[in-house]
Amino acid sequence: MFKLTKWALVTGLSVFTCLANAQNWESCGQWANWDVNGYTIYNNLWGGGAGNQCIWANDEGDWGVTADHPNTGGIKSYPNVDFDVDYTVSSMPNITSSFNVSRPGSGSYNTAYDIWYNNYAYEIMLWVNWNGQMGPISYNYGCSGGYPSTACPVETDIQVGGHTWNLFEGTNGSAIVYSFLRTSHTNSGTVNITQISKWLADNGYFSSNTKLHEIQLGFEISQSAGGLDFRMNSYDVTVGGNSSSSSSSSSSSSSSSSSSSSSSSSGNASSASIQENQTGFCSVDGSVDNNNGGFTGSGFANTDNANGNSVEWQVNAPSSGNYTLTWRYANGAGSNRSAKLLVDDTTAVSNVGFPSTGSWSSWSNSSIDTYLEAGSHRIRLEATQSSGLGNIDYLEIAGDKPAAASCNGSSSSSSSSSSSSSSSSSSSSSSSSSSSSSSSSSSSSSGGGSCAGVNTYPDWTAKDWSGGDYNHANAGDKMQHQGSLYQANWYTNTEPGTDYSWTKLGNCSS
Repeated sequence: MFKLTKWALVTGLSVFTCLANAQNWESCGQWANWDVNGYTIYNNLWGGGAGNQCIWANDEGDWGVTADHPNTGGIKSYPNVDFDVDYTVSSMPNITSSFNVSRPGSGSYNTAYDIWYNNYAYEIMLWVNWNGQMGPISYNYGCSGGYPSTACPVETDIQVGGHTWNLFEGTNGSAIVYSFLRTSHTNSGTVNITQISKWLADNGYFSSNTKLHEIQLGFEISQSAGGLDFRMNSYDVTVGGNSSSSSSSSSSSSSSSSSSSSSSSSGNASSASIQENQTGFCSVDGSVDNNNGGFTGSGFANTDNANGNSVEWQVNAPSSGNYTLTWRYANGAGSNRSAKLLVDDTTAVSNVGFPSTGSWSSWSNSSIDTYLEAGSHRIRLEATQSSGLGNIDYLEIAGDKPAAASCNGSSSSSSSSSSSSSSSSSSSSSSSSSSSSSSSSSSSSSGGGSCAGVNTYPDWTAKDWSGGDYNHANAGDKMQHQGSLYQANWYTNTEPGTDYSWTKLGNCSS
């Protein structure tokens, strides 16, 4: 979600007619904002390709917008009400927020809280309802099961803050985004923000010293052609009283307990874990240490604190296809230690997140999906900031019978001792992306990297709802570009490979 500060200038006038009824405040200005009763209300047309939008307000709990945005991809605006606070999670009083909204039955949008921590280093979104093909930002895509877009949740059925959620994790610029999506839609309710903040700290998504400074609630609008009305009927933030304990449950808890290079299998899928100083572990730009508790095996890989330092492994993929890489790690720093994944010296994933786990003896998991051709591959996890990587306990690779390989490139079968594959607790993110439905002319490639019959960028695969020219790709559509095969994660009209709306499936084979 784009952040607009309260000191942004009110600029420009829209030709869109403002509401005729007299209100305490109204504006059609792109960055218009109004302070009332300690809150600030924003019009906030921040996205590219936005149409016209006018906002009116009587107070923080009685305001609305009429938005007329074209049925094209991307978020156009986030009209919202903002309330500022200043509390660390560990000393946070009980903070609750109640809401009641009216929303249209068409268009693409969500109603969501946007909550900011540590000077916009962490963004927490709470989606209470949505319509159309909206989806949260995520590190991982390709999931089905009724989730918005193809984003993959990192935890499901979390009961916290008075609601049940599915959790997604990703990045929005430099911010780590955790998106809580309610498992059923609602137009009214009360959310306990303290409980959600403490749950995130208790489960290693950020530290208890993380500071909450801003609470927003509004409508994230992508498509509203013809003009749609959104209204806040009532709203408040209540601060005070003793913070109640954070109670929660999750159907996808993370666990891991392997003691050497090992494998586990279930059905056609299997996984292999590679520990330090075992077959498949090739190098670390630092040392293998054992001075912090909670690790498995003989120790953990600890890179020196410098940009570009890395850990390398060798794996064997029996067949071409998508594989899931999971790193068990500890990050006692207060901020994300980002990295990139290189396969055979070529960048495969440009941003792998390793959020703070709260201490160097608290461990979590970070997972990504990547395409591997059949054969032996060098896997390199490389720091993209000056602090180096978090401490890496092991690498687990899951897919079609992968195995650890010797570092000279030959495959090595791994023992079948105890290994539990763990679900990723690297959390999910949030700013939403929209997609629109329409016909698709793309052909799915056969044989993994084959690009035969797949549209070549910019020969788009789909039209918008209103018809017209082919001008975008929908979630799941494949396109080839510069010799590589890509798949769209959601509605997108960007160049394949330039942002998180695309997943690279591999190189086009002849």
